[in-house]
Amino acid sequence: MQTNRSYESYVEWWDSIRRVDVHSINHLYADEWGGEVMVLVSYDKGNNVITKEVLAMSIGNVSPDLDPSEEDQSDPSNGDWAIRSVDVAQSLFPTQTQDATPITPTSALVINGIGPIRVGMTLQEAANATGFPLATRGVYGSDACDYYEALGSPSGISFMVSYDRIVRVDIDTNTIKTPSGAGIGSSADEIKALYPGKIQESGHQYVPGGQYLRFVPTDAEDQTYRILFETDEDGNVTRFRSGFTEEVGYVEGCS
Repeated sequence: MQTNRSYESYVEWWDSIRRVDVHSINHLYADEWGGEVMVLVSYDKGNNVITKEVLAMSIGNVSPDLDPSEEDQSDPSNGDWAIRSVDVAQSLFPTQTQDATPITPTSALVINGIGPIRVGMTLQEAANATGFPLATRGVYGSDACDYYEALGSPSGISFMVSYDRIVRVDIDTNTIKTPSGAGIGSSADEIKALYPGKIQESGHQYVPGGQYLRFVPTDAEDQTYRILFETDEDGNVTRFRSGFTEEVGYVEGCS
């Protein structure tokens, strides 16, 4: 099934739904297809099912995996795009591999990442590792620093990205823990007991009575990483993060 509508009206509808960042999709397909491709990725968390649809592509840049007879003959110079509803197999996405391991609610936040994703990875490497693309949240809209989410992953996990590389992982869900069992809801005393002699305490910049509890590793290979727990005035963890030391220390998102 396909219909035509003006590009402007399509963009208005497109922007009203959650989508994969168009620039990321262009990057994934530039070598194979050329032109511009828009892909909708819908994730049903309840059933853990992901659906991928090619919704639109510039005329004359049709994937060889699609039936050429379905190609729309509109003149691209007049602003019309072919709007398609096409189920896309996993094999259509070059990021999908046999070794891909999605992030799950039981994935642990470690000092340098979560699940198969590690800080220092590019967005493409992270997509290869999980089998799902990462979509920008558009919080800052800057190449220097912005937040992304891995589609197909549990909610409450976000990735700080700087110049295409992941530098930090933020956790805002109580389902994700560290390997030692620390997470949202843990008390400051519990954190210090789980990591004896490795926690640096400092006052919270915005929460009176709250704290920053910074895990400082002793292993030589981990010295460039940190885990930081934020607590409320009652001493309970409200969020936590891991990654490169400098970025973990940012208290206002990207700054």
